[in-house]
Amino acid sequence: DEEFRSRKFLNPTSFTKVYNECHQYLITVHMETLKNECNKLIIEEDLEALQNMYKLFKPIQTGIQYMVERLQENITRIGNEKIQSLKGENLPTLFVEALLELHNKYMNVIRDVFSNDQEFVSGEIDHLVYIQLSYLSNVLFFLALDKACANIVNMKRDSKQITKAPELLARYCDNLLRKSSKSVTEQEIEDKLLASITIFKYLDDKDYFQRFYQKMLARRLINNQSTS
Repeated sequence: DEEFRSRKFLNPTSFTKVYNECHQYLITVHMETLKNECNKLIIEEDLEALQNMYKLFKPIQTGIQYMVERLQENITRIGNEKIQSLKGENLPTLFVEALLELHNKYMNVIRDVFSNDQEFVSGEIDHLVYIQLSYLSNVLFFLALDKACANIVNMKRDSKQITKAPELLARYCDNLLRKSSKSVTEQEIEDKLLASITIFKYLDDKDYFQRFYQKMLARRLINNQSTS
């Protein structure tokens, strides 16, 4: 490992200079080529190669920002395509489950690919700097996921259209809370309702959700259809 040998045989101040020079000539001057490859890896979801790319980009704020932006674009594209393809009578359930699946998938990707920084902060030199970079980059990736999910949830075909997400989420919750012949335990219902909060927090029109939910709640109570 070149970094290990450099730390072992070079003076600490010399190591920093050598490291910066190597970084400049091996990475920075090839940044455009690396960015193009990075975009390809994100689209293809080559996670192992993407993790290696992340390690290269880690000390470069513009490189990390590029990865964040491309990841956000990719999540938004995949999510919009998935939501637009949904069909059937059980649309509320399909909608919520598709979004939760997407959210959980990329939460794991960020944790596995962009948060594994043990070797990055193992050296004594610049230890604090790398910890700060690690924290900042992790926050940026999770914010990108939040922005992508918000874009998907609040997607409109045109500016005059009202997003369907508040109604679909309200109907999903209503379906869970109705008396049903299906053998669903109270714990399963509670778990699903808690998971649906993930979608709720991304809604721009929370008032619409409240209106839909109140109407459905009143109907359940009048018809004695609410679960205990």
